Amino acid sequence: MPKVFVKFQGEEHVEVTADPNDTFRSVLEQAYRQVRPHAVLPPDDQLKVSYNGKVVSKGSLTLGDLNVQAYKTILVELPARLEDAPTDNVLAKLQAFLRLSAGELGPDEMTFIGIACFDHGHGEDSIKRQQCPDSLLEYCIRQRVDLNVILVDPGFADASGRYRQIYDLPGWRLQFTEEGGRIRQYSYAPAVAASACDVWLTVFATGIAEYTLELAGQGRFVGGISIPDVFAAAGGSEHPQACVISGNFYHAPPDPSQYFTRGSQRIVAAAGFTYNA
Repeated sequence: MPKVFVKFQGEEHVEVTADPNDTFRSVLEQAYRQVRPHAVLPPDDQLKVSYNGKVVSKGSLTLGDLNVQAYKTILVELPARLEDAPTDNVLAKLQAFLRLSAGELGPDEMTFIGIACFDHGHGEDSIKRQQCPDSLLEYCIRQRVDLNVILVDPGFADASGRYRQIYDLPGWRLQFTEEGGRIRQYSYAPAVAASACDVWLTVFATGIAEYTLELAGQGRFVGGISIPDVFAAAGGSEHPQACVISGNFYHAPPDPSQYFTRGSQRIVAAAGFTYNA
């Protein structure tokens, strides 16, 4: 894979391995981890990013969009006082959780990642479609396959209860909270009671740079993490029946151009989705 350089204001050049499909945000995240391993890259609106004399207006643009060439330099101006930039611990913990989930992937585990999926009162069908579809849940219980649901949306910080979410429906049990309730994990009691499988649902109340109103291609990058790369083992020789389904599922029925799948084509279809790896 080709390499590019990232030059943060006041720092040395950082070399990053990337390809044309990588977003600017994901490349900057990689470089920033080398410069400040324990810090979180400030949000896009606090950065001034430029390449070849042109300002990069969106972190969700890919290197290919601006025809970034190998061994060329992306320039980044950080906030004037980095200590004044908010550190989103939730985003950092989402990134760590995605890597952990991929590292502990079971041989036939299902992973469902819903982006921008907080429901604003559209009804139970909408809640389930965006946050834990019946077809997926029923498949996992029937086949005794563990299910890991990861939901990402700033709206999950709302603890008022004015909008019902999947975890407010019968069967879901709160297991723990972190970051003042912005991270919460639930289990699905009926699956445990039936000794069928483990079903975990974790919500992260944070935004991600890759989510835009142009939803095509959603789900491949989540918070700077490349889902195809991190979950590369899904469907491989050691995890032949493991599958990942990641993206935005607002529309009814879900638009396959707005989500990404990896793993067995047969199992993805059996769980109610269109295979489109």
